[in-house]
Amino acid sequence: MTQTSETSSQGVTARLIHANHFVLRTRDIQVSFLGTSLTGEPLFYYKDRTRAVSARGRELHLHDTELGTLVTLTLTQGSDGEASLYFTLVLPRVDILQGSEAPVSTVGIYTRSHEHPRPHPFGDQLQTYNLVWLRGQAGFIIS
Repeated sequence: MTQTSETSSQGVTARLIHANHFVLRTRDIQVSFLGTSLTGEPLFYYKDRTRAVSARGRELHLHDTELGTLVTLTLTQGSDGEASLYFTLVLPRVDILQGSEAPVSTVGIYTRSHEHPRPHPFGDQLQTYNLVWLRGQAGFIIS
């Protein structure tokens, strides 16, 4: 999430940087992601009608892929045969002019992961998915 290049427009030099701060929402959920906080760790905040979850650093799973950066947060940890629920935010790479913001449209994926405490028959699907569209803004915060 650093400076990537320079561009000149009408004699003014502006710096393009990778956005590191995303504020996104749907009608039912709000998410905020900051790639690097003052402590150097990423921060993720998730809120829906029933829960608010904050996570940082090692509590998050970040994976750079061709889709973008996948940021996964545990919403509920299953136990005794209960399913765990995860939310994965797909962050596109967004280049912005320093000091500006850009509109962003992306997806979030809920994953319900069933863990069987005992052997189970073959053919059971252990993960199910629900996709949500998110819209909002991408910017850059100096930390």
